[in-house]
Amino acid sequence: MNHPLVQSALKLSAYGLLAGLLEVYGGVWARGLDWPAVLPLWLVAGLLLWTLLEVVPQFFRLMDWRRWARLAILVMVAVAWWAPEGWAELRGALRWIVAGGIVLGLLTMPRQTITRVLTWVARVVGDLRRFFRAFDRPWQRLEVGMIVIAATAMTLVTFLSVLHRNVTKLVGDTGVNRLGEVMNPSASSYLCAEAVATDGKDRSALLDALSEGGSHPELGALNDCMQAQVASGQQTVIILWLVMSLLLIFATERAMVTQWKSLAMRLAAGLVIAAGFYGFCHGFVWAFPSDIPGALQIASGMLFYLAFFGAAVAAREGRHITVDAVRKSVPDRMQPLFGFGAHVGGAAACFFLAWLGGMQTWTDYIEWAENPALKIYPSIPIPYWTVQLAIPVGLGVAGLRMLAIGLDNLWDGVEAEEDDPYLAAAGIDVDQSELEALLAEREEAEAESKEEAA
Repeated sequence: MNHPLVQSALKLSAYGLLAGLLEVYGGVWARGLDWPAVLPLWLVAGLLLWTLLEVVPQFFRLMDWRRWARLAILVMVAVAWWAPEGWAELRGALRWIVAGGIVLGLLTMPRQTITRVLTWVARVVGDLRRFFRAFDRPWQRLEVGMIVIAATAMTLVTFLSVLHRNVTKLVGDTGVNRLGEVMNPSASSYLCAEAVATDGKDRSALLDALSEGGSHPELGALNDCMQAQVASGQQTVIILWLVMSLLLIFATERAMVTQWKSLAMRLAAGLVIAAGFYGFCHGFVWAFPSDIPGALQIASGMLFYLAFFGAAVAAREGRHITVDAVRKSVPDRMQPLFGFGAHVGGAAACFFLAWLGGMQTWTDYIEWAENPALKIYPSIPIPYWTVQLAIPVGLGVAGLRMLAIGLDNLWDGVEAEEDDPYLAAAGIDVDQSELEALLAEREEAEAESKEEAA
């Protein structure tokens, strides 16, 4: 089974089976949909293909003839009770075979039959646990990749949006932004009109002449004042960027002091970085005059994937918040059952929330598929369901992992807690019982000292 040719043949067979299933059960329906609506089908098909590519080799490495036999019996039992209605005859025959074999074994060898059935169930559960771990490893790589992409995109979009908002901000009433560009030459018109014309009616007439292109005795003085305000704003911008450049040059020089011994090289590198940052700000504002379209929606969507996929990863590593006081109050012999119940309860909550999120995602997808103009964000043409999909996927996987951990606790017992790696590296051994005893002695000593003082 581990020969490369056998592995390749099994992979091709699995891909062919997947293509056949997709064609039989979804081909006609998918071809009847428009392009936007069929997009999720392609995503799901690609995800299944990737899963087979990652999981199938590990699955076949786990299998031997005994596991294949147990899998065949499991499939036969499943078909006997859950086969479609069109397979009624096969389902009835398999039920008779399974029930007859168990009854015959109980009549002839009751103890051995019960032992073998229970052993078979235990081994099937063990095989399923191994397969789940084999399936979970590649899926975790996908989750980590999604988390890295989401965190990077969210950080980058947020940083660029804040940068755009800061560099395009006007400098006072000068009409000049922080890049030195004249964005609104008339921003200081009212301020200059107050300085040129003291009378209210004269000031209004002067502003009307400026806006309508008329004539006024003080119009030239008003234009000179506005140009002076623009020049003042540009001088302020020059000073601002000089200070910023000096800070960047100094920071670069300090950061590269261990890499480059030459002070001139470090200062030159800082100068290049400062000039590059100024050029990047100019190019970014030129490319996106009104900020990144849909920056808030993109960051919010990435936050959804970061949160729910991160919750799934935390469930696998057991990093969710736990109440240690309750767990430690449970007797040791009840720890497996307590761990099973706690994780099953968490899995049930995850499945319930995943079901609610899945229903909302499906509803929004149906409305969007019927009319692609609906259920999309106003500032960017991204459907709601593409963001909401993180809820059922992330919480569903988290629920499966919690259920698996609960079964492991029930099957193998609760694993002993490891010491904190930072405390262990520092050579500190924390014993909870000794700590509690020391605290109790301290409380008794404080109580005795208070009694003596009284």
